[in-house]
Formats: sequence, C-alpha cells, structure tokens
Amino acid sequence: MWGISFFTPLLFTPIGGTLIAVSFGEKVKNIIYKMFVFCVFWTLFFTFSVYFLYPSPIQKKMEEKEIKK
Repeated sequence: MWGISFFTPLLFTPIGGTLIAVSFGEKVKNIIYKMFVFCVFWTLFFTFSVYFLYPSPIQKKMEEKEIKK
C-alpha cells in the first residue's frame, strides 16, 4: 500500500490510487493516512525543487537588492 500511495500523485490520480488500494482490500483509514503522508511529501518536494532550481524573476530581483545593500 505504501508504494501505491507513493506513486499516486505521479502516475495515478487520487481517485485512481484510491480505487487500486480499495481493490487490494486496504482499510479506508489506512488509505487516507498514507495518501495524506505522500501528498504532503510530494507537495514539499515539488515546492522546494521549483523554488531552488527555478527562482522566479521577483526572487532574483530581491536577491540583487540584498547584494547591493
């Protein structure tokens, strides 16, 4: 079940991942918990990867202003 939850945001939709988990006989509370854990994980992963790898123009201007001070 952890693997299905891990790949749900990337490969399946939340509905698709839930249907797969239910078809394997997983309990609803476990599905909700595990989906939530990996939802938070992937949210933080993508947020910080985009923030650090592709800084926005506004962020670049703010950094330039800090360097000039």
